[in-house]
Amino acid sequence: MSGFAHLADIDCEKLLGVRKNVHDFRTKYGHYLDKAHDKKISQRCRFWFYAKISKEESENENDWDICVSAILNEAFDSLEAVKKVLGIVVEKDEKLLYQQWWIKQKRNIPKYRKIAMLDEIKLLYQLPYDSEIFYQRNQKQFDMVLGILDFSD
Repeated sequence: MSGFAHLADIDCEKLLGVRKNVHDFRTKYGHYLDKAHDKKISQRCRFWFYAKISKEESENENDWDICVSAILNEAFDSLEAVKKVLGIVVEKDEKLLYQQWWIKQKRNIPKYRKIAMLDEIKLLYQLPYDSEIFYQRNQKQFDMVLGILDFSD
């Protein structure tokens, strides 16, 4: 959806910001942080805390309540922005917009789904190959074929 944010004059960061913040907090509090990348995550969390409670870390329950309310408000604002963008896409109802979105979706098919597709083909035609190995050897061609196919059925 962030690729269409410009249609509603919305900054892409408004759509993705809360997602990044939640990811940073999940990483900070759910994993052991010790790498340079992790230090950047900790720093972004400290900046967010400082912006919300004027402290680098939440120290008590009241601070956490303020932070929870802030992240929920950011999530609500982000969802409202997504709703606005979706409304504009529906209003324009242009086939080109739909095709652009669909092409992006086809490019983002996860590896496990592609291998599952190969498994289905293997069973359907009773072909003797290992789907994982076949995908590794033919990944470029497989992705090219997926880009051509029409999945509207």
